[in-house]
Amino acid sequence: MGPNWVPLVSAQVHAGEDHHYYISLQRHHPQVQPFEFVRLLLHYYARVLFLFDPSDARMIQSARGLVDLMRIIFSRKVDAECSVSQRAGIQGNMTLLSSEPQKKGRAISMTLYYLSRDKVYLKADIPREASVDQVVYSVPALLEHILPELDGRSVNVLNYAMGRMNEAYKGGRSFSELRNLSEIPVEAFQAAAQLFGQPPSSHER
Repeated sequence: MGPNWVPLVSAQVHAGEDHHYYISLQRHHPQVQPFEFVRLLLHYYARVLFLFDPSDARMIQSARGLVDLMRIIFSRKVDAECSVSQRAGIQGNMTLLSSEPQKKGRAISMTLYYLSRDKVYLKADIPREASVDQVVYSVPALLEHILPELDGRSVNVLNYAMGRMNEAYKGGRSFSELRNLSEIPVEAFQAAAQLFGQPPSSHER
């Protein structure tokens, strides 16, 4: 981590062998705004897609399956009342637990850092032991868990930005290219922020 990196929000996703997910969120400062959870999700989505080996046909199929899954979820507006798993038809693949289980499963950890205005970095630790399905379904699981943390503007930013990301991937921009790892979620978020009003920086006083 760089000397000027400031942690904004963190998440831990515990993926169990029985398709159960337990997620914990953390704000690292009381002034952190809800939209930071949107940026956490966008960058994590891009990071998961980037993990899949473009030379492996099965991995590419899994990545495209995740994009299709997110397109289904965001085919209509997503808000706190939305059951992500029900809309996507993945109730058998993803169940969120409301209380911490004794056996947590594979732990995926991530922290979103503030670098400078409009620049953030996601540090994500995804264990090698995690299965492809666990990693894929950790994205909609994280989505469903952050929805109650969002306000009205953040919900609008989320829906628009995720739509822009999915359009970029479906339009042929490769999720396996290093530059797209940050460019696609950043461009999507900035476009949404401009449309709905630039959210205040968590570090502006």
